[in-house]
Amino acid sequence: MTFRKIGISVATLDYERDRRIVESVLRSVELMVHEKGLFAIDEPQYTMGWYFFNVFVDYELLQKLTNFLGSEFLQTKGKTPEDKFLNWLAVKLQENKSRATLDLAEKKETTKYGLF
Repeated sequence: MTFRKIGISVATLDYERDRRIVESVLRSVELMVHEKGLFAIDEPQYTMGWYFFNVFVDYELLQKLTNFLGSEFLQTKGKTPEDKFLNWLAVKLQENKSRATLDLAEKKETTKYGLF
């Protein structure tokens, strides 16, 4: 059985702090939907004062969160479920005083000019 993952690119100036916040928010989501082990965080890359790392979320967590939140999730800004999840997660990170920026990994890998 293959699991679909959502890749989220994270950029931050304070890796340790923002990593803890991301992990805490995602663990609380897992607790809400009674699941465990549905996300992973990779090691950071440091470039010109910024830390860049990826978070991989199992699509099952997104589906369970959508069902749990119902209309609250549906009203979140975004065209696709992945966009809605990204925007929802960004709000939760801001509520926890994180200044990290998020983007879907698939959008960072492609542009209108092709793959880079």
